[in-house]
Amino acid sequence: MEYFKSATFQRVSRKDKLFLIKMLAVMFKAGLPVEEIFEVIIKQVEGSFKNILNKVVGDISSGASLSKAFSSYPRVFSPLFLHLISVGETSGTLDENLERLSAQFKKDYESRRKVITAATYPILILCIAVIMGFGVSFFVFPRLIPIFSDIGVELPLPTVALLFIARTMSAHGISIISSFLLFVIVFIWFMKLSFVRRFAHPIYCRLPIVGNVVRAKNLGQFSSTLHTLLKSGTSIDESLRIISDIVSNVAYKKDIENAMIAVKKGFSLGSFLDTAPQSRWSQIASRMIKVGEETGKLEETLLYTADFYDAELDEATKRITTFIEPLFIIIIGVVVGSMALAIITPIYKLSGNIR
Repeated sequence: MEYFKSATFQRVSRKDKLFLIKMLAVMFKAGLPVEEIFEVIIKQVEGSFKNILNKVVGDISSGASLSKAFSSYPRVFSPLFLHLISVGETSGTLDENLERLSAQFKKDYESRRKVITAATYPILILCIAVIMGFGVSFFVFPRLIPIFSDIGVELPLPTVALLFIARTMSAHGISIISSFLLFVIVFIWFMKLSFVRRFAHPIYCRLPIVGNVVRAKNLGQFSSTLHTLLKSGTSIDESLRIISDIVSNVAYKKDIENAMIAVKKGFSLGSFLDTAPQSRWSQIASRMIKVGEETGKLEETLLYTADFYDAELDEATKRITTFIEPLFIIIIGVVVGSMALAIITPIYKLSGNIR
């Protein structure tokens, strides 16, 4: 039963959760009662999110604390969310922690949106190209078979290849398209398997253009989240444990877990990051953290580091678009040019024979 309850609310969007955190931060600071706060929020949400908030209010009415009520849904609310609310309730700084959580969640939301926006353009162009390719192969090419079969001249290689594609699509087009769609679905599922992610995620960090985006996103999230947790009074080893639970990249998750073990043994975080793989942890991050630890201004330094990598993420996502756009233009130009050549060449030969 608990599994189905959690699974049902996995569909709550990040935008809805950001709205919840913002509203909680504003209204707690204004001093409104908890029941009134949730009454206002519930009226402005829909679907599964409304259901979960109604149950949270029910748990609170039964005597549960705010963090306890939210912790019934760990697949919806992250460890960072639950921890900051729990610490805020214990220390009496719930309104301050909600403000920190709102700022942190907004920063994570915007970083994720930048990455998605950068990926949307090439994926959209690729999908359009694939759809057009299948459409032309399935509906247009088969009509060319009788024309070129009876043209009476020796066909050039591009035209022979075009006719082969036309005959194949005419005979097995539906099977080919179905197989392609099945392959895409299986590939996406396969890339989400844990053993594949352990192998693939470190490689992402080494890729020429994508690697810059992966590093900037993860280092920015690490720095800003660690700043938020330390500011709330959380110990550094506990902060690292929470961050390891919320990062999505498996390679960074493993590095942060190792950093937590090293810190517990008495090593400084900056000295450990000096020994971490430089494909994931740049010298800038490790040096900034080390300086912050030595000067006793780690929280302030982490904030500067987070801002630096936010700017790096902006630049990296822009570079992806700048690189992908001319590449796709060249590819589409080559494909269209080849098709035109395959169709025009035999017609030109035929007209030459007639003359």
